[in-house]
Amino acid sequence: MKKLIGQNGWLLFKVALILIVIGQNVYLEMTSEHSYWRSSVPISNMASLVMVFLFGVFGLPFVVAIQYFRKNNGKLWQKPSWTGSLWPFEPLQFFHLATWFMALTTVPIVIMTYFNNPDFIYDALMPFCFGVGGVIGVYLSAFLFRSRIAYSSSSQG
Repeated sequence: MKKLIGQNGWLLFKVALILIVIGQNVYLEMTSEHSYWRSSVPISNMASLVMVFLFGVFGLPFVVAIQYFRKNNGKLWQKPSWTGSLWPFEPLQFFHLATWFMALTTVPIVIMTYFNNPDFIYDALMPFCFGVGGVIGVYLSAFLFRSRIAYSSSSQG
């Protein structure tokens, strides 16, 4: 599968996926009859943003640790990168894409919420903060479990 798509193919796939969802979010926010936020009262505050950010930073290494200590799982992982293959499943590659996806695809919603409905800015920032915390958690996991990472010329971050 890796030879079929190649490194540039994975990079293009990941970037295209993120750009498509960003475009979808902008379109839905601009054409929606109602705002993205359906409730009448904001439900988030600064403390909840800090908690969800820290959950991303420290919760993700916990999930990766489960994979690390799982029996019969001695294979090496790729270093997290934009060009890394998603197949076969590797936890760091998956979470690298998933957390960047969450952080980047929510940026248009954060911007539109700031200008259109600023009372809900903390609610809009919630998935962004989790995504950014998760990206940090991915790289923290790569550092903590570096004995499982296969460093090669093909895994550039």
